[in-house]
Amino acid sequence: MPHDTSLIALIAVDGARHPRFLAAITRTRLQPEAEELVALQDLRNPRVFEKHLRAADIPAVSGDATLPGVLESVHVERARLLVIASPDGFHARQVLAQALARNPKIRTIVRTHSAEEREYLETQGVDSVVMGEHELAMTMTAYALQSLKD
Repeated sequence: MPHDTSLIALIAVDGARHPRFLAAITRTRLQPEAEELVALQDLRNPRVFEKHLRAADIPAVSGDATLPGVLESVHVERARLLVIASPDGFHARQVLAQALARNPKIRTIVRTHSAEEREYLETQGVDSVVMGEHELAMTMTAYALQSLKD
């Protein structure tokens, strides 16, 4: 794994769709010579991990990000961005806390399912908190309003 300072650590936990989509979207936005993407996938779904990340030639680590040594294995201490897509709020909080302890300047985006968790994550300094229902409502409203203009 290269030792540059433009590393992106992608944490995709227990979601069959997330490793594929997050990796694909992130990879298309990267300048290959300037950015490095390292993926970390929880062991709960290793086949999806193997198929979509390693097959795309994305350096990958398989393990629970809350366990000792796992975040270090993806060099979170020098990463610029941390993406946490865990359906488990407690797990996401643990990963976030450990990552921020090792790299307080890392940019963060975290998925959540509740307004309460969203508020909590925002108070913890998460740069962007995404709540599926909120994003769905915003997208549908924007589409509806644009359609009325036509």
